[in-house]
Amino acid sequence: MLNSTGSMKTVATCSAAVLLALAVYESAAGDSNKSAANVNENSFLSLLVPKTIFVTSDQYSGDLVTEAAALGFLGSNGLAAADFICQYHAGAAGLSGTYVAVLSSSMVNANARLTASLGPYRLTNGTPVSENFAALFSATFGSEFSTPPTPAISLISGIDHDEYGWDVDSPAPDHTRLVWTGSTPLGEVPLFHWSGQSNRSTCSDWTEDSYDGADQPQEECDASLNVEYCGLVGLSSSKGARWTDYWYARCDSTQHLYCAQK
Repeated sequence: MLNSTGSMKTVATCSAAVLLALAVYESAAGDSNKSAANVNENSFLSLLVPKTIFVTSDQYSGDLVTEAAALGFLGSNGLAAADFICQYHAGAAGLSGTYVAVLSSSMVNANARLTASLGPYRLTNGTPVSENFAALFSATFGSEFSTPPTPAISLISGIDHDEYGWDVDSPAPDHTRLVWTGSTPLGEVPLFHWSGQSNRSTCSDWTEDSYDGADQPQEECDASLNVEYCGLVGLSSSKGARWTDYWYARCDSTQHLYCAQK
């Protein structure tokens, strides 16, 4: 994984290559097609613009519809509610642009909800997180038991700063660093977790805030019970695969959300 210097070099190289390709295209297209070429150029260049990603300063239960309604949301879709919450936090901090939650449901994967940006993702304090969209969803666990051992692929930095630029991990015990994701490290809902029922990783598609099971700590979920009352969470301090896939939390617990600029 490249460091921040490597990230900027990658962006610069991509920019040069794109501009050269567009110059050749415009030359061949002629005057009549230059307007269309300019539109294409702007579209390409927009993909190179750095994107901001943060973790919300507040925590929410697995029923994001009800949580968002308290902030003014009018609707019944869990992902739309999560996006509303992200935009609410971004607006409160004066962040420009449109923000969506890095969150999967049983029908939509988190990786399909973000712009496939060629530019880097960075925290609100400017710290680089990943080289681009692809690198954001390329973290792996690695394995010390394979031959040869497989090293983990990591992000440049954990997504541990909120919309105001504050570090939510310092100081904080692990259970306050958890983030609802419903996602594997690839940014996809884990279809084969627990008998293949994907909504069992997403608090019934982010409309559930109860727990019907044995007495468990708030940050844990008993997979042997009614696991539709569980949601997959990530760990904001993690630079590896656990940034999205750490463990399952009870839907009546409160966790953060990851919010990414589109």
